[in-house]
Amino acid sequence: MKIYYLKSEKNSLEVYLACVFIILITSNQFLQLIFDSFKIKFPIYLLTGYLFCHLIGFYFLKINFYILKKKLIQNRYIIFFIIYSSLLCIFSGGLKEFIGYYIFKDGLINWFLIGNYLFFIISTFVESKDSLIFKRIKKIFLFYFIILGISYIFYGLYFIDVYQYLNGRPYQRMSINFYINFLIIFPIFKIFFNTNKYRILLFAFYSIALIVTYINIIALSNAAPFYYLSLIFCSVIPVDFYSFRIFLKYIFYSVVSLLGFILLSNSFTQGTSIFEDIIYENRFGNTLNLDFQNVKPFTSRLDIIKDFPNQFMVSPIFGGWYPEIKSGIGLGYYAHSMLLSIITHTGIVGLSLFLFGILKVSFSRLKNLNNKFFDLNNFFTYQIFATFLLASISYFFIFPPFWFLIGISIPGVIQISESN
Repeated sequence: MKIYYLKSEKNSLEVYLACVFIILITSNQFLQLIFDSFKIKFPIYLLTGYLFCHLIGFYFLKINFYILKKKLIQNRYIIFFIIYSSLLCIFSGGLKEFIGYYIFKDGLINWFLIGNYLFFIISTFVESKDSLIFKRIKKIFLFYFIILGISYIFYGLYFIDVYQYLNGRPYQRMSINFYINFLIIFPIFKIFFNTNKYRILLFAFYSIALIVTYINIIALSNAAPFYYLSLIFCSVIPVDFYSFRIFLKYIFYSVVSLLGFILLSNSFTQGTSIFEDIIYENRFGNTLNLDFQNVKPFTSRLDIIKDFPNQFMVSPIFGGWYPEIKSGIGLGYYAHSMLLSIITHTGIVGLSLFLFGILKVSFSRLKNLNNKFFDLNNFFTYQIFATFLLASISYFFIFPPFWFLIGISIPGVIQISESN
């Protein structure tokens, strides 16, 4: 895969639009986390936020279409898979299912496109790094990220105080939301604040990520710790003694920040242990003790996997929607695995397109791996493998973080100088 540079010099309008996009999508995700934590239906103004993001994003796709067109042709198998699975969803599931699975807030196409947008927006920032407008935007982002970080902390304190009154826990939805938001924020940190002067902001980034992970554990998301581990291990890869020392510092300050947050939350909850209900569930204790037979998320998934042969045989060649209903096990009991759900829902045809497409993306990105510490392209490559592994053992194939990262990868790799 070649390294592409955007040829036209970016003007002020494009830089400001890129800034608006980042602020809009990350604040939208933060608001969605709040609504998801209370299981409130998606409000119209959040949908409006996504629509504005797409309007801005389409502008960037239009002015860089000569790059995108060539890369879409080169990665045609993954595009064919998206088209094929979309048509299957429409004709065998219905238009409502297509909107929900592909277009709506967690939709495959929605996040694939947002990933495309982010590639060109990051490239816009990179090309403008020596301009006066970049310095102005830097101040805007510095102020915004401070406010966003404080908002995460204070909402976390509020959620901990009221979580016991919720009618059922939000489980994994909050953790997926936080993970995507931090995947969006990290490259902006890399571009704008990758200097010793702003290194404290990266400490804050990982500290807040760990605090939000802790909040998601309270919401009974078993996957939340894996998202944090993916963020830190795939971005701060200790390739030498110097980087290993920085890596340990990030871990240390993150843990210290979490302990401080726990002490603060205890004062909010008047000393009540927030783990009482979790200990009652025994979920995390049994997980830590490797007693998987008594961990419901593991046992329920194993029971579903047992029905995989029946679901596969419903339509083994071409696939179709709702094989779990047609096989008799019931609605919602689909194979909780990216690969298995691709087989049951899109058949051998869909699986072949998917594997050819992913292999093409993977080989292209592996060619550009390097031993640089904190390299942004390394980060995206490792995150793709991490999300693929996590989705293959736990989630349906329409997994937002995975398709978001595929969307970033399709246009190519990003050239960022170390002096940035």
